[in-house]
Amino acid sequence: MSIFETKFLRFKEDYLSDQFISLQTHPALVGLVFSLGLWFFTKFKKPLIITAVWRTKAEQQKLYGTQNPPESPHYCNPRCRAVDVRVRDWSEDEELATIGWIQFHFPRDDDKKTAFIHGDGDSRHCHIQYPSKNGYDGEDT
Repeated sequence: MSIFETKFLRFKEDYLSDQFISLQTHPALVGLVFSLGLWFFTKFKKPLIITAVWRTKAEQQKLYGTQNPPESPHYCNPRCRAVDVRVRDWSEDEELATIGWIQFHFPRDDDKKTAFIHGDGDSRHCHIQYPSKNGYDGEDT
């Protein structure tokens, strides 16, 4: 069990909690996911489970099967701006309520969604992303 795990926020693997609380993960994303976890636990009585934070270019290439994969908000460039959350234990109502809550409280102004659910079978997950143009995205001083 990770030292950062709470009643409402868990991690598929221990190393993910280190990535999540790292200065390389955008602080607004951490705040968004922390708030979501608290809301989700209060409403549905179960924790969010984070299944992915950072992704390297090699991992992205393997995932897409190409040498030139699309850019990913999971890259730390300079900061990671996305996490994936497990949905296999969620009902359709929980999925709709969660996406609605995120879109309402953390809307984007660039015609993209802050969160969406995609994938099939065991790879189905909720992808949550913070836009790079909102807020400071550079080095800490």
